[in-house]
Amino acid sequence: MQLSDRSYLDSGTAQSGMTAKINYPLGKTWDRMSGEKFKYFMVFKNNSFNLPGSYNLDRFIDIMRSL
Repeated sequence: MQLSDRSYLDSGTAQSGMTAKINYPLGKTWDRMSGEKFKYFMVFKNNSFNLPGSYNLDRFIDIMRSL
């Protein structure tokens, strides 16, 4: 299986958390419409802001290694 990602790397500030909340619906739409070979990931360097579908960088690396 080929899997591509669309990553969003940020510093983990409160402002980036607000931006993530705004961008999350767009990312989910991209994920849904891009087909089975692609996956959307919202990735932050330091934390995931407890948003569904967002990951900190260490967790994202673990996911990529497991593919």
